Amino acid sequence: RPAWADLFARFGAEVFPSEANFVLTRWPEREFGILSGGLEGHGIRVRNVSTGAGLARCLRISVAGGAALRAMTAALESLLGVSHDAGPEKLPEKGSR
Repeated sequence: RPAWADLFARFGAEVFPSEANFVLTRWPEREFGILSGGLEGHGIRVRNVSTGAGLARCLRISVAGGAALRAMTAALESLLGVSHDAGPEKLPEKGSR
């Protein structure tokens, strides 16, 4: 989970602690608007939970292994129009969990 939390934080999200197969994130307004409708188009499983009490601008995003992390990085870069180099130490090798 730390690599996922680091990735989301680099793109401006607040990341809540999680031990589950998802990460709860809170995004700035602009990014929330883009990601809440755009991630699924990139094959990313996401649930908009922002209607819950205290969950304004929150997305619950499913997480998995290295390939999913690389796909998320590409989706964030594509949707938000910025590049954030995770560096080789942050992305797990292909096929690892």
